[in-house]
Amino acid sequence: MLAYTFVRPVNIRLALWSEINLKAKQWVIPSKKMKTRDEFIIPLTDTLIKLLKEIKLYAGDSPYLFPSTKSKTTPLSDGALLGAIRRMGYTKEEFTPHGFRAMFSTITHEKSPFKYDVIETQLAHNIGNSVSQAYNRAKYLDERVQLMQWWSDYIDEVQR
Repeated sequence: MLAYTFVRPVNIRLALWSEINLKAKQWVIPSKKMKTRDEFIIPLTDTLIKLLKEIKLYAGDSPYLFPSTKSKTTPLSDGALLGAIRRMGYTKEEFTPHGFRAMFSTITHEKSPFKYDVIETQLAHNIGNSVSQAYNRAKYLDERVQLMQWWSDYIDEVQR
């Protein structure tokens, strides 16, 4: 899920089923959970929706997508994602959970047809100086849906 959404690791750990809308194909992270303090929409691809349906089988009736192994009413611990990456054999010099964001940014800026503003918006980054931020409130949602599909296809392809 982290590879496909490249959100900050805390957003994955604290993700709630109530934030997921499969019909609208969106994950809406509330502003209080975002570093930018703005609500954030993540377009969901068919691959992500399939993955979410699988995750639901394991999460059961937990409000969290990824509940703790000790209690369905609490999220994964801070170290759970990092621990999983270490168990796969990656050292701290090689990869961290936050590294999915850098990987997405680098690959999409180098290989995708999408504009800088679209990519950075999907990373939930502020774009431009304070004046341009005050005036430009574009969400680029249509382009971000296409970007997320491009990224999903890319991840699916490199896994083969």
